[in-house]
Amino acid sequence: MAAHIDYFEDKDGYSFVSTFRYLTVDAPDGVYNLMPGVDVVVGAELKKKYLTPELRDISGRIEFEHLAGASHLIVGDVPISFFDGMPLTLVITSWLGWVDWLLQDSWLIKDNSIVCEIAYCKHTRENVVQWANNGLYSKMFTARGRPDSEVIFNAEEIQQWNVACETIRSMIFSNKAVMGGRISDKGYSRFARFYHFLDTSRRTPYEAVKIAHCCSALESLFSTDTVELSHRLSERVAFLFANNGGDAETVYQFVKDCYSVRSSVTHGSPVPSKFSKGLEDQSETLQSYMRKLIFIITKNKKLFDVLNGGNEGIELYFRKLIFSNVSAV
Repeated sequence: MAAHIDYFEDKDGYSFVSTFRYLTVDAPDGVYNLMPGVDVVVGAELKKKYLTPELRDISGRIEFEHLAGASHLIVGDVPISFFDGMPLTLVITSWLGWVDWLLQDSWLIKDNSIVCEIAYCKHTRENVVQWANNGLYSKMFTARGRPDSEVIFNAEEIQQWNVACETIRSMIFSNKAVMGGRISDKGYSRFARFYHFLDTSRRTPYEAVKIAHCCSALESLFSTDTVELSHRLSERVAFLFANNGGDAETVYQFVKDCYSVRSSVTHGSPVPSKFSKGLEDQSETLQSYMRKLIFIITKNKKLFDVLNGGNEGIELYFRKLIFSNVSAV
């Protein structure tokens, strides 16, 4: 539940402060932009702007010391006009929505279990100050199902994170139906549905369930009918990877094996013994394939348009890719 209390100060606007648990930022002191309205602050002197006695009173000693001892802060300074008229509890929920997008995209840089447990928002207007706090309570897990694995991002990786988030969000929201729609809606785009299943896979600790969600993600992007689904989908993924330097046979067999695991999960059966002991490795390898797949798509606008489009265009693309030496896109 969100909560807020009143206070008094003098600068108009919204100021947000939080930190990412299980993330160490190993970068020179500075302010690094992750997305509009969300920055990473590194360095004791720069953090002092946000780690005020007022925040200590609001957050309590334990939480304040956690923020002070963290390698970084996640902050936002937003003009008062941006959220003007919104209840403060809804304002911090909206800001945390942006933060959640960043968490969703962080695995594109490297596997992690980064979470944002609590954030504080200070709203100042005409010398009247209000505070609110809230958090993102859905945990993230690594590909191997670990909930509390520390990860280090350097300055270059922070910049890559910024670029990845901008790219992915632009692709997802290129379809306006995604903004207020449901994943089950007909107008919801293929790519947005694909990415939804990938995000869902990161929120479960069970490797077999992760694999099942990733297979659903692949279906969202590649399937055009239900005939020989696992064979056709594995074939399409394999040829796409081969067209980008991968080994088609290796990818094909791996995706087929993932579908065997998915079938067991979907039908409530035990995972076959030949897969059960290697699920962590299988899940980790599948995540690396999904990461590479996204990079292939983001670097090829025409391919994105094909895979985000209708069945006929996808069928035509893969017929050309499989049965000729002519590049399909």
